Amino acid sequence: MKVNADLAHAIVFRLQKELRMMSTNMVASIILLYRQGISRDELSKKIEWLGQILTERGAHFASDNGLPD
Repeated sequence: MKVNADLAHAIVFRLQKELRMMSTNMVASIILLYRQGISRDELSKKIEWLGQILTERGAHFASDNGLPD
């Protein structure tokens, strides 16, 4: 079983390392934190903050090219 667990952890780690964060994921995450509602200005500030935190932690971001507005 140890080999299976080690392999599973290695695969998950590699997937997470290569994962690209999309802006829609960030918006959804913030909205879920503010279930009672959030203003556009506050949402924008929170997304900027989250983007900075994720960048500092080495996150990669997907391009929005080709996605609808």
